[in-house]
Amino acid sequence: ADMAIGEPAEAFGPREGRGTLLGSTLPTRIFYLDHERRYRVVNQAFTDWFGLPKHAIVGLHVRELVGDTAWEIIRPRLDQAYAGQLVDYETEIPYRHGGTRWIHAVYTPHRNEDGTVVGVAVLVSDITKQKRAEQALRSSEERYQYIFDTVGVAIFEEDWTGIRELLKKVRSSGVTDFRAVLDSHPEIVHQALEQVFITDVNQYTLHLFQADSKSALLGALDRIFLPETIEVFKEELIAAWEGRDLYRGRAPLRTLGGNELSVLFTLVVPKREADWRRVMITLTDVTAVRQAEESLRDREHHLRTALVAGQMAAWEVDLATHVLTWDAKHE
Repeated sequence: ADMAIGEPAEAFGPREGRGTLLGSTLPTRIFYLDHERRYRVVNQAFTDWFGLPKHAIVGLHVRELVGDTAWEIIRPRLDQAYAGQLVDYETEIPYRHGGTRWIHAVYTPHRNEDGTVVGVAVLVSDITKQKRAEQALRSSEERYQYIFDTVGVAIFEEDWTGIRELLKKVRSSGVTDFRAVLDSHPEIVHQALEQVFITDVNQYTLHLFQADSKSALLGALDRIFLPETIEVFKEELIAAWEGRDLYRGRAPLRTLGGNELSVLFTLVVPKREADWRRVMITLTDVTAVRQAEESLRDREHHLRTALVAGQMAAWEVDLATHVLTWDAKHE
């Protein structure tokens, strides 16, 4: 560039038309400060940034333009540059003109022939939008993590990229009835299961599965799956094949301590390519419900056995509808 670092500082004052480096077409804010830290050359992007004409900026001390608060942030970095260091930093600065902005700045010392620093060339990029987006993303991730960790159901985050490739391969072979394929080739379901990896779990999951740490559950699913669980996994594959929004099903799982759980699976079926890396499975513990159902069935069985053994009959009437029912013995 024409604005050569080797030139004396005096070259940058009256010869503003020299290089395209300071041209108005560049979005980067570029300026040159002399040994008194006054603006000697500024490009169009820099003047537009502050909303001031060039003649109103050239000759000002940095503090006069940016204001006292911004100067206290900028001054120590400029001191480093005038001491001969290349300075590269990002920070948020409240300017006197133009408001508060996030910037990325590079200060390059300019030396004369004997090596003395006589000025500083500065490149400044406005990264406010980028930083605001990063802050919004960080806030969103923090909210997600809070919900993920505190919600009262178990959540598995799983990598299904292997499943995506398997489904693509099957579809490219011309298959339209995926259920029929899985019914006739159950080994495909087991192959698919080997392609699923648990990448994260929440705190409730550790409690439910009697795990000491997340690392104890991360990885393959075979440690917690039972033979009966395969049927629910098969239905999850079909839901993914069909592109449904959700799939729900009930199946048993085992804890790391060997105890059996009855859980209600809810699969959020991935839609976008990125979603296959973070497939969410929620597990609601319905073991108590299953035990209650089994207890009720046991009581009904014992009652029928007792009635038969005692040669007794039974009938009942619904007092709301007056409907009368009876068993075969009574009939």
